[in-house]
Amino acid sequence: MERKIRILLAKPGLDGHDRGIKVLKLMGEADLDDVLLTGGGIIPDKDMEALQKQGVGCLFGPGNQMTEIIEYITSWVDENCPSRKEETA
Repeated sequence: MERKIRILLAKPGLDGHDRGIKVLKLMGEADLDDVLLTGGGIIPDKDMEALQKQGVGCLFGPGNQMTEIIEYITSWVDENCPSRKEETA
């Protein structure tokens, strides 16, 4: 049986762009290397660059299609979670 991809969706509210870096730091401390942190919305370019330099995945702006986001997450899981591949074999 194929293991489902679990997604946690959160909306921090206005001006919450620094939360991505804080969450990424906590994920590193907890050794959560197989967890994708991605986001979207209206994010200033300098914040987007800082987040991506820290290891945040693709960031989606207004107008991105849901299918594009789903394809990105699915591809990331396939490439970064070998245990998922083993479970489906």
